[in-house]
Amino acid sequence: MGSSRSFEALPPSGARKEPYRPSPPETESHVSAGGNSSPAECPQVCLHELFEAQARRTPKAIAVADTKRQLTYSQLNARANQLARYLRRRGVGPEVMVGIALERSAARLVALLGILKSGGAYVPLDPEFPPDRLAFMVRDSGLQLILTRSSLLDNVPEPIARRVNWDAEQDSIAGESEEDFPSAVEPQNLAYVTYTSGSTGRPKGVLISHRSLVNVLESLRLRPGFTAQGIFLATTTLSFDIAAVELFLPLISGGRVFVARRAVANRPEQLQEYLVISGATVLQGVPSFWRLLIESGWPGDRKLKLFCGGEELRPPLAQAMLERSASVWNMYAPSETTIYSTVYQVTGAESPIAIGTPIANTQAYVLDEALGQVPVGEVGELHLGGDGLARGYLNRPELTAQKFIHNPFSDQPGARLYKTGDLARFRPDGNLEYVGRLDDQVKIRGFRIELGEIEAVLAEHLAVGAAAAAVREVKPGETLLMAYVVPRPGHSIQTEEVRSYLKTRLPDYMLPARIEILNALPLVASGKIDRQALPAPESSREAAADLRSAPQTELEKKLERIFADVLGLDWAGIDENFFALGGDSLHAIRLITRIEKALGRKISLASLFQAPTVRELAAFLSDSRPTYEVLRALPIQPRGARPPFFCVGGGPATRALGQILAPEQPFLGLVFEERDLKTLPAPFRVEDLAAILIRKMQDEQPTGPYFLGGWCFPAYVAYEMGQQLRAKGEEVGLLALIWTRLPPQISKVLKPPGLAVKASQWGQRMRFFISQVREAGWTYVSKRLAVRLPLIGVRARMLAYRLYYELGLQIPGWLRDMDSIENVSCSAYRPEPYWGRVALILPQSPAPTPIPEEDDWAWSALVKGKLEVHRVPFVDHLEADVLDEQNVDLAAKKLTEILFEAQRAAAGVEPADVV
Repeated sequence: MGSSRSFEALPPSGARKEPYRPSPPETESHVSAGGNSSPAECPQVCLHELFEAQARRTPKAIAVADTKRQLTYSQLNARANQLARYLRRRGVGPEVMVGIALERSAARLVALLGILKSGGAYVPLDPEFPPDRLAFMVRDSGLQLILTRSSLLDNVPEPIARRVNWDAEQDSIAGESEEDFPSAVEPQNLAYVTYTSGSTGRPKGVLISHRSLVNVLESLRLRPGFTAQGIFLATTTLSFDIAAVELFLPLISGGRVFVARRAVANRPEQLQEYLVISGATVLQGVPSFWRLLIESGWPGDRKLKLFCGGEELRPPLAQAMLERSASVWNMYAPSETTIYSTVYQVTGAESPIAIGTPIANTQAYVLDEALGQVPVGEVGELHLGGDGLARGYLNRPELTAQKFIHNPFSDQPGARLYKTGDLARFRPDGNLEYVGRLDDQVKIRGFRIELGEIEAVLAEHLAVGAAAAAVREVKPGETLLMAYVVPRPGHSIQTEEVRSYLKTRLPDYMLPARIEILNALPLVASGKIDRQALPAPESSREAAADLRSAPQTELEKKLERIFADVLGLDWAGIDENFFALGGDSLHAIRLITRIEKALGRKISLASLFQAPTVRELAAFLSDSRPTYEVLRALPIQPRGARPPFFCVGGGPATRALGQILAPEQPFLGLVFEERDLKTLPAPFRVEDLAAILIRKMQDEQPTGPYFLGGWCFPAYVAYEMGQQLRAKGEEVGLLALIWTRLPPQISKVLKPPGLAVKASQWGQRMRFFISQVREAGWTYVSKRLAVRLPLIGVRARMLAYRLYYELGLQIPGWLRDMDSIENVSCSAYRPEPYWGRVALILPQSPAPTPIPEEDDWAWSALVKGKLEVHRVPFVDHLEADVLDEQNVDLAAKKLTEILFEAQRAAAGVEPADVV
């Protein structure tokens, strides 16, 4: 980058009176071939002090939000201060490490800032890591405290470190003061420790100081740039150090962090929805992340700035990103130099894409083996120096001395260089170009992996005599992590058993996609493994090709081609497990997306785990058993950037409603039709039907917030679904009830009318009828008869159905119609009060009845949460059916408006009460 920047520094601790005010970017200057960025002043403060200064400037601005809550800068600062004081009382101070094992949420930022404010350093402990690996990290770092929640206690090792249960101790934390307080921590003190793969089989902790973290964030604030109007959608796991950019860059700039749930980050369609709802202006990811998002059909956003790092960015992907964004920035750095060390704005699909120039206070040198600078254009090992360097490795002094060496090009005492092990060259324009690696280290999905660590873990298996790991490119831009094992004499190896063993020792991103069994490993003359001679994925399986079953049906043929293409294979046997063939979570998401496009229907990720072979998945997709499975989620309008709306019912009106909502609004019908209900017990319980449809809905969307509704009888089912979801702790963002009154059996129980009320209602009906006859003559009467006469037969069938049921007799098929089934089921339904948000879309008076009634059709007797009533000029029963095309159109327009507001509120975009 090489710019001359002025970072306005604060006075020494204790002498500061004015809050820190960031400086605007100055004119860029060119970087030399030596790679030295121009010196820049960086505020000599800790990260939390930058945040506190921002909180003083913009206390009421939203700092962080997730799908359940949002916090202003003032609120976030106050809660972090309470936690910091609580941690201080438990011995946390400078250089004390605190483990953090929390789910993605706004609350996690409270925890991170609380740890930093107490003077401590945080150590990310991913609850999804294998227990053995977490236990090693706890022992290696000497953690005394681990901050977690009740739901994650079983995932956190003990009794090595004391677990602070945030839920159980919340009252004690909330009793602490909300005011800022001075801490003894200084910029040179530790801010966090991140663990990376180790070649010896042991992960190694990298020690990052406040000074290094502040330097990189202040540099990125200026270039690529982040302002107070910015919104960063945070999708990265905390164990990956680039997560610090997503979480902290907005907080020192006056912007906002929107935290996405883990499931959202792994589902591209849901991620598209979050991009719209959050209003994100910046999104960060590794190339495989961007490839997956683009393959899912993401149209892009011209206001969105894209950060890319962690892996090599290929020109075709860069071009696709440029076409879908405001700007694209390629970043580079190992964890040992704090998140990012070089930045490059991509303006075209040149090959290869440069990794750029050093950020502020960072030096880059391309050196030969004698530590001499190589000429521009020639390849050497990239060495990095400057303020971003880590202090070294935790408890690994020998490795620290080996990798962090004296800087021969600096006059500053103690100046160091980090030997990256990456091969690079300087271009004539001063930009760096990545060439490759000196050793066996690789990057998969942005995570740095030492092949030696995988080999060391494999070698500990009792049946493995020798092991090797390698990365193979199956198609341009897509790599596969492979493991090769040789059985120990007298032992046999089952690949699935070895895979299960690895899952107990390695995190998911380090698991080999395929495990191949060899008679011997290829070696070079020195006796080392010849990785280039290890068999390619296809050739190692050619001998088994004739054993595979050929696809028989058109569906099997289509699925087999998709399996093979996603996995980079020439073929995929229809009885071979997708995951055994090399599929991982990213492959699975890509596979589901491809199948949905090919078949034009939605399927859940859970379906692939239930049916992981071509044969099983084909059978699953073609299954049409006439049981409860007939109740299903129908993708009436499956595409769109917003969270889906689930509408209970499968009639023509439901389908029409979904097709005329806003085009960006996904709409799924939770379908039950008359032929379906006839397969259920007679009469079925509304509670049972709701439970079945919840399972179908959660196949499509595993977690909330949910937006659902219906009209007429389906609205009662939707109401019960909302009850059951909330009882399970799920968030229901909106329950929409269209033209639906409480059934008489229910409303009479809740508000039984007295004799005087009944007499008054009959009198009003008669007066209204007489007035209409006088005004319209027999035309009105004929219309009334046309509506009422068919109801006589319907009510007669309902009565007969009920008599058969009450007497315990077999109900004949001619009586099992929708109206009768619904009527008896409703009569047995006794709903509980609902404490969530309900929107009633009701007709304007006088339709459908001339009798004055409550504005909310008596729903206020049940709804104890937020009840909204929206009046729409529906066409009266006398003029048309309730589900007439005009009524559906009016309902769609009003529902679109209500949904959009509810989605924004659930996403934390609108001001809301903060938890």
